[in-house]
Amino acid sequence: MLKDRVLTAIWGTILFLFFLLCPWGKGIPFFLLLALLSLLGLKELFSALVKSNFVPFQFFGFISSLSILLLTYLRNWNLLPHLIFVSFVVFFLEGLCLRKGQKLLRDISVTLFGVIYTGGLFSYLLLINLSEATVHPPISSLRAGSWLCVLVVVINWLSDISSYFVGNYFGKKRIFPRLSPNKTLEGLVGGILITLLGGTALGIWARMGLINSLILALTIAISAPLGDLAESALKRELGIKDFSSILPGHGGILDRFDSLLFSAFFSFYVLKLLSIIP
Repeated sequence: MLKDRVLTAIWGTILFLFFLLCPWGKGIPFFLLLALLSLLGLKELFSALVKSNFVPFQFFGFISSLSILLLTYLRNWNLLPHLIFVSFVVFFLEGLCLRKGQKLLRDISVTLFGVIYTGGLFSYLLLINLSEATVHPPISSLRAGSWLCVLVVVINWLSDISSYFVGNYFGKKRIFPRLSPNKTLEGLVGGILITLLGGTALGIWARMGLINSLILALTIAISAPLGDLAESALKRELGIKDFSSILPGHGGILDRFDSLLFSAFFSFYVLKLLSIIP
């Protein structure tokens, strides 16, 4: 189990960073990677919902999730609210025409939730990557936004790894036994402290300054475990252990990227407030 987890993390990290830092295609490789992850994650969520007797609008849900990322990549952010409302109406029309109006409120709600949870939150990684950030990459050929996105991703993974190992070896006091039985106070505190130290050091190395680096590290140290806990709450409600087994030792796409979805969201707005992202 631990061996599978480590091996998957190693090759997954290499692939993710390769697509993120790929110098060709003007960011298209990273967009395509996020689109794939979003669709796979949404498929996992829809499959779990179907097993719990929900009937999400899968076809148009996939299109809506992909469209969010496409509009983000094309920088047509002003169209995103319109996309959400159009999706809502399309789901309603499909329910009325093909399902005779059965359980519309329930199924439209879970479909929109899935679209926003996957395509919506994954798009914040794309927003950070596309930004003209005021950071200084160690290699002149790297885009500033891509380098900033690397920092967010690496600090988030530092949070995941440190909380896992501290909790696994030293954890005793369980803090959310009903939602996430393996979460311990020791793992949470250890993860936050290590993320603060490591994340601040990485930020200073990227010449973000001490205060800005500390604020970003603190943001991720808090939001990453919140994302993990939120996904655990979803799984408990749906009565599943993992969303899938596509990633050995980790589970599914949503199991692996749950913390990053939240930390990317919070990091984007904190970086905007700090004027690191214009």
